Amino acid sequence: MDLEKVVDCPPMVWLTGVSAPGFLLGWIRHDVSGEWHAIVVWIRVTGQDRPHHQKLLITSAAHGVKPMEGAHAYRHVPRLALRRDGTVEKLTVEKLSTGRAEPAELTDRPGKQNAGLAEPPGRVR
Repeated sequence: MDLEKVVDCPPMVWLTGVSAPGFLLGWIRHDVSGEWHAIVVWIRVTGQDRPHHQKLLITSAAHGVKPMEGAHAYRHVPRLALRRDGTVEKLTVEKLSTGRAEPAELTDRPGKQNAGLAEPPGRVR
């Protein structure tokens, strides 16, 4: 049984600020600044004798996450936009083609190690 075709699991990233792995749930672009941020869930464990676990949902600047899987794993990570009025909108290829980001940047590009991954759409190095 190929569970990956039945169950959706977000790709893993390394959170450089806390030195811990997490799951990349989406990218969000802030309209005010134009910056991309990663939406990540990770588990913080504190204590040794009686460990305490916390599930944390955070946003991190794009440069604060590093890939832990092949680029193909990040292809379908949702892209969102935080609008000036505080609303959040899901971006589609059609909306991205209006100039907010380049649709070609949503796909893996041969020769680009992290295409569509730690380099969010709209940011090319």
